[in-house]
This record gives sequence, structure tokens and C-alpha cells, in this order.
Amino acid sequence: MKAFSAQAPSCLKSIESFGSPVYAAYSGGPLPTVRFTQNIQRHVACPTRVAQGTTLRAVLDNYFHANERARGYVLDEQGKIRQHMVAFIDGELVRDRETLSDPVSENSTVDIIQALSGGSTSL
Repeated sequence: MKAFSAQAPSCLKSIESFGSPVYAAYSGGPLPTVRFTQNIQRHVACPTRVAQGTTLRAVLDNYFHANERARGYVLDEQGKIRQHMVAFIDGELVRDRETLSDPVSENSTVDIIQALSGGSTSL
């Protein structure tokens, strides 16, 4: 195991995943995985990590506990998903962008991406 990150709270442990550290709250069982696209990571550091929770709100709160800058990039001042962001749980678009009440299972993957906009309406 790698050493704790200076930013990671004491309840998080570092584990290896695909050659890079992932921080996990040790619970003895599987935890949801939170991933961000490389495009987002160009603006703010947000490595893939596992985080406890049974709703999207709980999972993201646990993930952002050690990364407030990423929280501000993904969520607005009211804790809602920003307009330019999109979240998926196991490949399904998150329905509740305001209270983040969508259920998350212990084996789920949460993907956060930037929403695409613009382009031509004519072909």
C-alpha cells in the first residue's frame, strides 16, 4: 500500500488501481468508484477513487471531503450538479441533478463528464 496523501483524511487508504493510487474508506467490502474524464482533470485534479455512500450525494460528499477544489468545479453553491457537468451511475444518466438522491450500489461506477454543447443544427 502507498502512503496516505497529504490531502486525504485519516479514514481513507490508498490502494493501487490501474497503476495509480485510489483512495478508499476501508470497510472490508467493495465501494462505489468515482471517475472523472481527462478533460476535467486538465482543469482540476480529481483522480479515480472509491467512496462510501448509497446515494450520489453521499458518494460525492465522501469523495470531495479530500478535494474541495473539485467539489467547486462539479457542484454549484447549492450543491447541485453544475450546468456544464453530467453524471452517470453505471452508464445511466443521473436523474436528480439537484439533491443527488439517485441510488448507488457498492459495486457502482460514477462517471463525471463535461456536458457538450454548441454545434450546428443543420446537416
